[in-house]
Amino acid sequence: MPRDNSTGLMGANLTVEGGISLDMIKMNKLLEYDPTSLTMTVQAGMRLIDIEKVLSK
Repeated sequence: MPRDNSTGLMGANLTVEGGISLDMIKMNKLLEYDPTSLTMTVQAGMRLIDIEKVLSK
């Protein structure tokens, strides 16, 4: 299971017994942004606050 930024806010960093947790925090890059079509492609570890910063520009 991919691991988030470990804030605990969403409870998304819990694994089931015998499961593994994959730290994606360094996969935090914006790969593509197209304001015309309102789409973006980001890596799994990009934080929502960083996405919001891109969108506010």
